[in-house]
Amino acid sequence: LIEKSGPVFLSMPEIVTAIRNYLCPALLRITVSTHREIFSLTLAIWTSLLTHFRYHLKREISAFFSVLSSLLESFFSTHWQKIMIIDTIDRVLQHPQLVMDLFVSFDCDINSPNLVEDLIVNPIARLVQLTHAESSTQGGSSITGASPESEIKERGVQSLVLFLKSLVVWTSNRREIHDDTPSPATSRATFASLGDTKRLKH
Repeated sequence: LIEKSGPVFLSMPEIVTAIRNYLCPALLRITVSTHREIFSLTLAIWTSLLTHFRYHLKREISAFFSVLSSLLESFFSTHWQKIMIIDTIDRVLQHPQLVMDLFVSFDCDINSPNLVEDLIVNPIARLVQLTHAESSTQGGSSITGASPESEIKERGVQSLVLFLKSLVVWTSNRREIHDDTPSPATSRATFASLGDTKRLKH
């Protein structure tokens, strides 16, 4: 219904209120489900809400990524849960404008958590470092193929690369919009300077 609806329907206050008061609380409760099909469907619904309602569900989106971050770094999470979470994050990172909207809405807001930095990028980076240490301790891949830890590490590295590519695409798009093309140094500093806006408020 959400994917096939138009902008008028999606912006109706009644729809937004129903999603915020009923759908999101239910989704948050089952996001920690250990049932594979339920977990997968829940992540898919959250991704759709993030795409279409990110301007209306700021608190709910923050709670969702907090849960994902905790599951991603938990020793009690299964291998398939972590892979599905990385898949979900990758779907977000494939949209440069969505990434930047989240960064501006959360990381640049002094009253909000650093969602992109603390709940997406850093957890993945820590996961990569942790799985690298585990793989080294265990002697790397087994005879039958790559270990689950190695797979998670590889997927995590790919996610970080995808994040950087997303920033490059967003910066390149801004160059095309403005007549005055910034220098390479300025382009590389664009994302960092936005983050500094929040730090200067403290």
